Amino acid sequence: MAPSPAQLLSTQERENPCFGCHRGMLKVAFVHGPAGTYSCVYCHKEKASPKYSVPKRDSALCVECHEDKSTDFAKRKYVHGPIAGGMCEVCHDPHGSANRAQLRMPINTLCLSCHEAVARRPHILRTPSGEGHPVSGRKDPSASASGRDMSCISCHNPHAADVRYFFVNNAEERMALCQMCHNK
Repeated sequence: MAPSPAQLLSTQERENPCFGCHRGMLKVAFVHGPAGTYSCVYCHKEKASPKYSVPKRDSALCVECHEDKSTDFAKRKYVHGPIAGGMCEVCHDPHGSANRAQLRMPINTLCLSCHEAVARRPHILRTPSGEGHPVSGRKDPSASASGRDMSCISCHNPHAADVRYFFVNNAEERMALCQMCHNK
């Protein structure tokens, strides 16, 4: 493969030399911006070794575009482990995914892949039926306008927060989090 500089910089599917072999990466519902515009050489370098590899990985590369996120996370008192370690790709696929935000798995599956103990017991409280607080199967009342279903991110920020349990509203008290949806 010996594309011209113009071909490497082309944002047209039919002209981009990478797309011919790697088109399957983009046949997903949520494509990352640079991949979706065939801007492959923004991350993959011709002069890298091996050729067209990515000389930077994870946050070293991600912050080149997402510096605002990095700055925000650094201001927080608590930073989630993968973020603190600069490991964006543990959760996000840099090309695209079937899941929103290019997540590697559906939200709850992804969270529980590391926090498996949460799935083994009722979450937060035990209801009269013996179950815990729902984390799926219902519309998320904290994001009713989005139509999003309940998930771990209904209550927890997956990146960073100012409170220990990463509550989305940064409430120190758990009941203040509950009152986001339960105003009784």
